[in-house]
Amino acid sequence: MDVARAKFRSKIDLTDAYEQIRIVAEDVWKTAFATPYRTFVSEVMQQGNTNTPSTFQRLMTAMF
Repeated sequence: MDVARAKFRSKIDLTDAYEQIRIVAEDVWKTAFATPYRTFVSEVMQQGNTNTPSTFQRLMTAMF
């Protein structure tokens, strides 16, 4: 498709792209990790999580 002739154009901010995608509330506990001082959980996708790249790609494919 010729972008110059397209009726609509879209722009998406992919800076920190994974961190813009929230984890479903009931799955947040699966992201937990502990330090000697406290336990942390992540409420957004992080690089290094299992299946993060494929989940992100599936979302991008669904959007466009």
